[in-house]
Amino acid sequence: MVIVSLLACSACSKEEKKPVPQEESKASAVPSDMVVNDFLPSGSSSQGLAVKGVDGGFEAGLDGPSGGPDGSADTANAAGAPTVPTVKVIEPGSEPRAVRKYAFVANRVERRVFTVTQSVTAQGQVQQPPGLVMTIDVVAKEVKGTSARFEMKLVKVDLADKNKIDPRLAQAAAQHFATQIGTSATFDVTQRGEVGELSLGGNEKMQHEGAEEILGVFAQFVELVVQLLPDTAIGQGAKWERTDSANDHEPELQSKRTFELKNVNDAGGTILITTEEKVPKRAYPDPRMPGATIEIDGSGTATHTFRFDRIATKVVGEQVKHAKVEAPAGQDPTAGKKTIDEQGIKVKYALETPASK
Repeated sequence: MVIVSLLACSACSKEEKKPVPQEESKASAVPSDMVVNDFLPSGSSSQGLAVKGVDGGFEAGLDGPSGGPDGSADTANAAGAPTVPTVKVIEPGSEPRAVRKYAFVANRVERRVFTVTQSVTAQGQVQQPPGLVMTIDVVAKEVKGTSARFEMKLVKVDLADKNKIDPRLAQAAAQHFATQIGTSATFDVTQRGEVGELSLGGNEKMQHEGAEEILGVFAQFVELVVQLLPDTAIGQGAKWERTDSANDHEPELQSKRTFELKNVNDAGGTILITTEEKVPKRAYPDPRMPGATIEIDGSGTATHTFRFDRIATKVVGEQVKHAKVEAPAGQDPTAGKKTIDEQGIKVKYALETPASK
């Protein structure tokens, strides 16, 4: 999950990691500092989202953009970069049907409050770091041809329920977040909701100290505020699927997202989204555990309330990922493997439009 690193940083915990009790019967002891979370792949990016760092060198390894702001062909795809996700309409829905497209309005600032909380289960222990509340402004700076170029800006970030936590923790988190306020990024969106490259801006100090964290937050935010629409006529009750091809960062990832248009009118509607992700069993990336394997499963649901002329007005959802690590049961290679660790992440998020003053 792309938000995990920022949430972990907000916790600012200095607790020492506790070693896992080792049983004599185990051929492979679990290293006390093993953290599977580092290997949980982030949610597959929004409609082929590509993330590029402020210095042009950071590359998140996500899919390439689908087109320029003027609707022209994308040079990255021409050079062999991954193409846009595959969209398959399962059910066209009831009449009246129409080809649904976004018609974004330029120069209208949209403010959204993004709240995310999580719980992490690792080595039999459950950790619940403080949640985050982020206020982000988004504006379509340019609407041209079949797409629009958006600018987003981090206005405020704070801990949720900070009055219930240690004041020292709240103060340390506030100091950490202070360098990130004002960070901005731009991204392109087509009329179908295909999202292009996410380019990060901000002051030089923030670029070096918090670029990866904010890139993750912004990428997750963009994934929520715009959803991919099929290029064929659909009506209420329509269902379509989006599958994502593997990429260099997550070569084994298998991801499918299913959309159901619960209701729709000329202004907008509601989409119910279910997500399935899987990384098949593969070698565990730790040389201290030869023969160990890891497999990852993920699922999620979200209710997306949208308008055709702006980004989503409300999104409520939940994502769960579970990782299982197995290692040889003994010195005998025919003895099979046993589960030595299971870890998981559960994330709840909400995106809302604040009441006008």
